[in-house]
Amino acid sequence: MIEIRVPKFPECAEPCGACFTADDKLDVFVAAVLVRAGDTVEEDDVLAEVETNKTTIEVTAPCAGTVREVLVRNADSVTEDSLLLILDDQPAALGHDTTPSAAR
Repeated sequence: MIEIRVPKFPECAEPCGACFTADDKLDVFVAAVLVRAGDTVEEDDVLAEVETNKTTIEVTAPCAGTVREVLVRNADSVTEDSLLLILDDQPAALGHDTTPSAAR
């Protein structure tokens, strides 16, 4: 299982007050969730788009897998490093037959 989280926004490394919450966490808006639980994705597929008042970042799959659970919805407000979704990267979850060919 791989946790897909809100990435770090490089242009907001220093709290300027414009896009941070009261506890100095970057306020991030979920602009679009592009997958649903059960979807199969390939490495580098765009899973979601998140944005601050300065920029938008595409959140991509680090590997092929099946979306196990989506924990956010469009228009949700989250912070940096918030958990967006869970990706299952195990072969059985990808629909691959893991039975050795000699046993088939």
